[in-house]
Amino acid sequence: MTAIKARPTLYRGIQMRSRLEADYAAHLDRTGAGDWDYEPECFAGPCGQWLPDFRRNFPETGGAYVEYVEVKPARILTDSMESADLKPVDDILWRMTQAWWSNQRAILVLDFWEYGNTEPLATIVGTISKYSDHGWELRAPSLADALIWPGCLPAEAEEWRKGAY
Repeated sequence: MTAIKARPTLYRGIQMRSRLEADYAAHLDRTGAGDWDYEPECFAGPCGQWLPDFRRNFPETGGAYVEYVEVKPARILTDSMESADLKPVDDILWRMTQAWWSNQRAILVLDFWEYGNTEPLATIVGTISKYSDHGWELRAPSLADALIWPGCLPAEAEEWRKGAY
């Protein structure tokens, strides 16, 4: 896969690292998808750090639901699926799990975005819940139901579930 250099872009007075992120932010505004913050906080765990692209807040829930969103080019998912090599996606998900070391209630979202689209190509949503045997679901407009993502769920998930909601 050929890497395309990110082009820093200003959106609503916020300097974003790429046009893709700015386009996604515009999508959040167009769809009224909750309040959002750009690169709101960095999470650290024993296996590294993760700086989410966005935090989506839902004031109507009284703060009960907060999503941390990572936006990646859609081609990462399509290339992984075509080659049957899930490692590039799993590497992103693994980095995202660092958030669960400090916030087990965090809802983690990986959106695969194509510049100029009106919705993500696909979304992988991660939660830790004592009511669930898995952590990641793949959701896409082309799918009738969500699919359990076959890859990354750290061994620590069992411990995290004990403290989860």
